[in-house]
Amino acid sequence: MFKKQTTTLLTLALAGALIITPAFAQEENDSAADEAAAEAQEFEANVMASLHSQPELNRFSELLTKAGLDGRLNDGGDYTIFALDNAGMTELDELYPADDLSTFELLSVSHSFVLEGAVTPTELSGLEEVDSLGGYTYEVTADGDTITIDGADVDVAEAITADNGVIYVLSEPFTQISEYLEGLPAKPGSDD
Repeated sequence: MFKKQTTTLLTLALAGALIITPAFAQEENDSAADEAAAEAQEFEANVMASLHSQPELNRFSELLTKAGLDGRLNDGGDYTIFALDNAGMTELDELYPADDLSTFELLSVSHSFVLEGAVTPTELSGLEEVDSLGGYTYEVTADGDTITIDGADVDVAEAITADNGVIYVLSEPFTQISEYLEGLPAKPGSDD
């Protein structure tokens, strides 16, 4: 009888271990999956990932990536980005196709839409001018929720806040950038 009870207890213990082990393993896997998801959400919150996640900003995001700014914008610093929506990128391309820009021109144009530091909508509306990484100084004027920066309207109510900065959407390029592109010589072999 003692042997039968021992065998029954061992059988129950083994069955319990077989049932509990996968549950613990699943809990560990769920924990690892939760940690990976948390890291992904944190990554998605930086300015470049935020740009990549906005379909209406995908062409601008590609411009910054082509210029190599994606690494800099993920370097731990804070940035303000004035991102051209796809219609604004079409206007930019009509002035001078981005694919035809030299490396220097591409860097100049892409850096002109980025500011060092995260400038909140409240801060932006109180500024008279801002300086871009490209060396341009833009005049800022405020009228309610609309701020005009170098001829381009910015709706600050639509600002995208990321972990390392703020993104403002533009539908047209800054006046100084338009003038810069219009002043570039036509690429040999183009119709212009």
